[in-house]
Amino acid sequence: SQLTGINLQSTPEKGLALAILKSRKFTNDFFDEYNLLPYFFSESWDFEKQEWIGSPPKKRLIYLKMESLVSVTEDRATGIITMSATDKDPVMAAKILNNLVSHLNKTVRMSAIRESELKIEYLNQELSKSSDSESRQMLYG
Repeated sequence: SQLTGINLQSTPEKGLALAILKSRKFTNDFFDEYNLLPYFFSESWDFEKQEWIGSPPKKRLIYLKMESLVSVTEDRATGIITMSATDKDPVMAAKILNNLVSHLNKTVRMSAIRESELKIEYLNQELSKSSDSESRQMLYG
């Protein structure tokens, strides 16, 4: 078992981070990126051949595994989000948490970049519609 805390205070990023953390897409991407499926579903994995015995685990099972593995709580008074992972191997639990925080930070950052790019694109489209040279001068100096 391993614990880690993240202090995001009450920011829009905190809400986004919690929503992303609870999403199935994030869970599936996380398990894929860090190759966790063979570890957690070892009974269905042929380690010698490096392939699934039958079909790989369903996405719903992967999500349920994450729910049973990682606990996320928020202290509303302090704004601190505490995450803990439970595994038979405490070193693996620590790796999972460190990688989870890293993956979450990367995902939140990429989401913010996408949102900024969309806003810039929208502003550029609106600006191209404007023939008002004063507006252009105000925006571009």
